[in-house]
Amino acid sequence: MGAHLFLDEITEMPLTMQTKLLRVLQEKTVERLGGKTPLAVDVRIIAATNRDIEALVRDGLFRSDLYYRLNVIPIKLPPLRERRGDIPLLVNHFIQRYNRLFKKHIEGMDAEAMQLITHHDWPGNVRELNNLIEYLENIVDTGRLGVSDLPIQFQRLAAAKQDAVGTTLRHRLESYEKRLLQTLLQGSDGSAGMGDLARQLGISRATLYRKLTAFGLTGCLKNEISFRK
Repeated sequence: MGAHLFLDEITEMPLTMQTKLLRVLQEKTVERLGGKTPLAVDVRIIAATNRDIEALVRDGLFRSDLYYRLNVIPIKLPPLRERRGDIPLLVNHFIQRYNRLFKKHIEGMDAEAMQLITHHDWPGNVRELNNLIEYLENIVDTGRLGVSDLPIQFQRLAAAKQDAVGTTLRHRLESYEKRLLQTLLQGSDGSAGMGDLARQLGISRATLYRKLTAFGLTGCLKNEISFRK
């Protein structure tokens, strides 16, 4: 059985080298450096690229004959951002790998940190994720990996997310309070007094007036002037 040779980023190979590779595939022979006698080889090529190889062929940047020679069983693997469900599986795989390599005892990654990295676009795909876990295994000894262990860009993302959630919640609460007050005022046709409304809401007259002022609803009260006095 012949050997298997993996050529990563095949599209980065210069045209002159592509010509030599094509000759090897066609003739199934190679020559040693400085040698003159061809040596028979039995090798299967597995090639990979992250570029549009068909476009490179059209532009004359990759040999069409080599492309068709290699393109026997094409496998298109979507980028990591299009298969986010694989990220937790890959994270656990890399953690186990580096636990064995570094003799560490990392138990896994907590839910918050996993959510952050799952929503990352990973322009470097699996290599970038692998490098992240290797980095974390170098700085953490035991326990579970958390947000505080992640690089600064992930921590900033977590902080921004928390701020956004807080702002959204605050706005929702304020919007609900305003709608509730408007409903009560409309239901009373403006005849309800401050004391009645405050008792309905279970708050003080001063708190009620402060909220009506903030929402611009004080004009709906007939006894607004008397209350100020």
